[in-house]
Amino acid sequence: ALRAAYPVLEQMLGQESFAGLARDLWHAHPPVKGDIAVWGGQLADFICQSAQLQSEAYLPDVARAEWALHLCTSAPDRDADLATLALLTTEDPKELGLSLAPGLGTISSVWPLATLMLAHLERQPSLEEAGQQLRNPNPQEVVIWRTGYQPRLRLAMAGEIELLGALHSGVALEPAVETAVGLDFSQWLPMAVQTGVVLGSMHLQLPSGKDILSN
Repeated sequence: ALRAAYPVLEQMLGQESFAGLARDLWHAHPPVKGDIAVWGGQLADFICQSAQLQSEAYLPDVARAEWALHLCTSAPDRDADLATLALLTTEDPKELGLSLAPGLGTISSVWPLATLMLAHLERQPSLEEAGQQLRNPNPQEVVIWRTGYQPRLRLAMAGEIELLGALHSGVALEPAVETAVGLDFSQWLPMAVQTGVVLGSMHLQLPSGKDILSN
């Protein structure tokens, strides 16, 4: 069950070590629900507390990214309505929000997390390049979301984490964009729509009580 949620971690540790880690986690945090697929979310914190894995300090962030990808698969479906993007050309951006992909999440890491994950999941970049970056680590931020039924992960653009966090919290588009220092919104939006991060636009419920639409 744990292998299904953490394939990258198993590759990094090897099958035998990963099996031992799974047994230890089972004893420390046994399942509390009948569906075994929802067990294992404590693994990142468990690794942090493991004396044997202290030298591999990047592993907890790998576990966090894999669990987020795993949760994406069961996130509630959300239909795209790209026609609503026309609102961006006619309505006040202080009253609009963006509808985001199911399972959307972000992780900020002091490690080259996107490089590590993509090297193991897609073999691009290579494992050799990932190893080189790990020896001279630079912080990376990742975006995790689902397109159709496919969980996806990529390196975040500058300022994108702040933008997505604000939008996810219900902040209107204009102030959300203002938090995204270094992000070119005119370049980001077409990419986000094409890749399924953004599913449409919507009116927000404003404190004034105006009778407006909401997704």
